[in-house]
Amino acid sequence: MNLRLLLALLCVGLFSCEGKKEIQLPKATFSVLSEVQDHSPIYFFFAKKGKDTVVEVNRKNSISSTNWIFSIDKRLPLRLVIPQIQILQAKKASSAHKSETAQNYFAYANDSLQTLAFTPFTNVVYSSSKTALQPNFVKIEVTKNGNLLFDSKPCSIQEIKALVLHSAQKIQLSFDASMNFETYLRTKLMLEKVCPNLLSDTQWIN
Repeated sequence: MNLRLLLALLCVGLFSCEGKKEIQLPKATFSVLSEVQDHSPIYFFFAKKGKDTVVEVNRKNSISSTNWIFSIDKRLPLRLVIPQIQILQAKKASSAHKSETAQNYFAYANDSLQTLAFTPFTNVVYSSSKTALQPNFVKIEVTKNGNLLFDSKPCSIQEIKALVLHSAQKIQLSFDASMNFETYLRTKLMLEKVCPNLLSDTQWIN
């Protein structure tokens, strides 16, 4: 394993409030960004409480005037991750010390280059409400396993791209709340790569 990635992943595990926890970062095959300056780390740890999966969040180092890097264990389900992200988004937005240029990023591992990578999600709004579909958007559902559905029928990313380009519409994503974070992030990255500027900032988690 690349030494830089190994050291970075060790930092993710060691710089927790208890000093002994580890995070298994999601993996993808390409990098959106390879470096983020002036950042605060936020860790989402995977844990077990009896038979239940729980998330433990270390947010003590979250300085509102900096970029925030979210290192989230890939095994955690969205139903646990998203409420915590929403809390932190609200905290930053309401801070008197926030910077208008500071961004939020997800950290992941570029499995091809064996390096750390980052992708922004500053403008993403997560919603669990059963609201009506936004005008001029097509709804794409993402199953627990990362399969894409349009009108409850399987479809490929290329088919989705052709559909929205032909209809001059954009994409409204609805994710299964039980999917793990790695499946979510991989799907998000691929859709953003293949369909740039076509995704709604609002994502449903159901």
